Amino acid sequence: MSAILDVEMGLHIEYCARWGIKEADLRELAEDSATIAYTRYVLEVGLSGDVLDLHTALAPCIVGYTEIGASLVADPATVRDGNPYREWIDMYAGAD
Repeated sequence: MSAILDVEMGLHIEYCARWGIKEADLRELAEDSATIAYTRYVLEVGLSGDVLDLHTALAPCIVGYTEIGASLVADPATVRDGNPYREWIDMYAGAD
């Protein structure tokens, strides 16, 4: 949980800031209906289950991003130089 709240969220906020999106702006944006459904599901699981249930509910997001990042890094067709998403790719493909 600490990795998500103390590390991952900060990385996303820093990443958005590099694109000129302020943290305050992120907090003001309306949530997409898919985001609402997923986050409410995670909250419900977290409140009604145990820590294993919560980790299981969060796994598709975290594991999915890691798989995408690793796949892109391993793909020789992935453009690295000048790729505006390289930092995101490296973040999720990295050891952390």
